Amino acid sequence: MNKQISNYLAVSVLTLMTVLASCKIYKPNDNDFVAVTAITGIPMVVEVNKPTTFAATVSPPDATNKTVTWTIKNARTTGATFTGNVFTASAVGTVTVTATIANGVTTTAPFATDFTISVKSAEEMPVVTGVTVSPANVSVAKGKTKTFSATVTGSKLEEVHKTVNWSVTGGKTGTVIAADGTLTVADDETATSLTVKATSSIDAGKSGTASVSIISGEPKPLTQIKKMIAVYEHTVVLKADGTVWTWGDCFGDRTSTDKTIPAQVIGLTGVVAVATAGSNVVVLKSDGTVWAWGFNRYGNLGNGVRTDSSTPVQVLGLTEIVAVTGRAALKSDGTVWCWGPNLDGQIGNGTTSQTGQTTPIQVRNLTEVITIASGGSHNIALKADGTVWAWGNNLSGEIGDGTSTNRYRPVQVSGLTGVKAIATAHWHNVALKTDGTVWCWGYNNFGQIGDGTTTTRRTPVQVSGLSGITAIEVGNFINVAIKTDGTAWAWGRNNYGQIGDGTTTDRYRPVQVSCFKDFAEIGLGFHTVVIKTDGTVWTWGKNQYGQLGDGTKTDRPTPAKIPCFNINN
Repeated sequence: MNKQISNYLAVSVLTLMTVLASCKIYKPNDNDFVAVTAITGIPMVVEVNKPTTFAATVSPPDATNKTVTWTIKNARTTGATFTGNVFTASAVGTVTVTATIANGVTTTAPFATDFTISVKSAEEMPVVTGVTVSPANVSVAKGKTKTFSATVTGSKLEEVHKTVNWSVTGGKTGTVIAADGTLTVADDETATSLTVKATSSIDAGKSGTASVSIISGEPKPLTQIKKMIAVYEHTVVLKADGTVWTWGDCFGDRTSTDKTIPAQVIGLTGVVAVATAGSNVVVLKSDGTVWAWGFNRYGNLGNGVRTDSSTPVQVLGLTEIVAVTGRAALKSDGTVWCWGPNLDGQIGNGTTSQTGQTTPIQVRNLTEVITIASGGSHNIALKADGTVWAWGNNLSGEIGDGTSTNRYRPVQVSGLTGVKAIATAHWHNVALKTDGTVWCWGYNNFGQIGDGTTTTRRTPVQVSGLSGITAIEVGNFINVAIKTDGTAWAWGRNNYGQIGDGTTTDRYRPVQVSCFKDFAEIGLGFHTVVIKTDGTVWTWGKNQYGQLGDGTKTDRPTPAKIPCFNINN
């Protein structure tokens, strides 16, 4: 070897030694090693004699080692084998599979998890047709949590087959979702939106998603929703000064005589909303408390007893209320509370009762609600994501899930999204979408669904010929919609002239209320009550108990103003 080559080799060896000295040699106990905490995503059921690829999800996502070794504990009974990560079993049965990942640290044992796998024949294999995530759209603050649920549909599904594997994309490493569907948003999350995904544990090709908007602070609490008219066989009107006035069959002036002209409810001030349910009146005060009077056999007044009251009594345990119906209340945190009759599960706690509920209890599995409505024996709720949920009696399809099965807990109304307002009566419901269209479902004997038929609809259908609608109201088998031009359009039962078109003919499609504009608010029963923008009150329809407030008990098919009564003075 000549001197030039010898010098070149010497320099090369020296350079290599310098590079090696500058490199960090990984040691088994280095602190930067990220150990495995969970292995998920394993198929829980496989078909016999069909090779199935096991692609595990390893947590955390930045685990240093994600290589899984598969072993079988009881292969003899099913003839199960692994070739790499491809599983095959030659006989039906149950097999235990162990997934192991070497943590690579001398002081830490390998991470291992056992999974019980069902091997079934092709005929027995469960089939997943879809996965739905709820809520579908939601806002979550940085550093906060939100729990999602998933509904798996299909055939031959056992409970174990209805489980899902959760994942979240679009955010930082610190934003994670747990096996129970609880999303935790990192304190320093910079993303403005995330996608939560639920994948069927037995069919990776079937999944559902939810959209998450990231906000800097907590969602603002709801503000009180004003409602100035409530109607049944009586009329309840809220004046601008917070006093309540009633006339007709039921009122709070400490007498039991029908009133044919307005009478003030004694001792009641500071009211911001009124509601009614049969022979009960419920009001919301500005301090967030709820008061009621009337019939109380089933706990209708929510005051812990069953004694009727002709004067207002406080509904127990309710504070921070922003909206009321005749037997439900919405709190500022988006939860719903119910009381009173519960024969059909309308309380929403998963039970029924012959005697009713005398104090309010929270409706289960229902949050982020922005408004509520109550029918004869069911309730509906509009959530912030534009979906509608219902529970209670479903004999005429009131729940809107395509069945006639009573629901003791809230279920989502089928195919209805983008909703901004809801209303309900005895056995049918109305929803107003953000695009100005109106949709109805439920009982339809008098054409109140508005599709030109008298066919009961168990899922929502669009009302014929209506667009540009800004507000809706529902009564006994009748609906009214207000257009952007201030005109009112009504459809449904008209036996007392409550449609207001000068006839007593039922209307299966919307018709314009005769010569009447400038509505501020409207209330419907077997009669109709309107507050105009000038504060005057107009009525028409049934008047058996003096509920038109005109001093008579004569039915009237066209609007007339109540004399000497204005909500502004």
